[in-house]
Amino acid sequence: MSRGRVDLRDIGGESSQRYRVRLGIEKEFTLGGVVTVPYIQAEDFYDTRYDGWIQQLYQTGIEIELSKSWRIEAFVARQNNQRSASSNVDQLGLTLKYYH
Repeated sequence: MSRGRVDLRDIGGESSQRYRVRLGIEKEFTLGGVVTVPYIQAEDFYDTRYDGWIQQLYQTGIEIELSKSWRIEAFVARQNNQRSASSNVDQLGLTLKYYH
């Protein structure tokens, strides 16, 4: 999977753009009748305020189907940001997703 995205932002009255490029691999499996989707991805962020690629996000996780409308996702992530006071942030997350 891959994704490109542009964020148009207004920070403190100053407009800027952030370009995001994400690359990843995911594979859907059915284990014991339950759909699971393990994945790994990396995302790089370019910020026009600093004229550079200043942030990276690395994430791995698994999405598990609870029903046709509900899924749960567990993940771990590492965020590196050269322009932040806390330049490295480790994350552990759990997301409940609803599909209509």
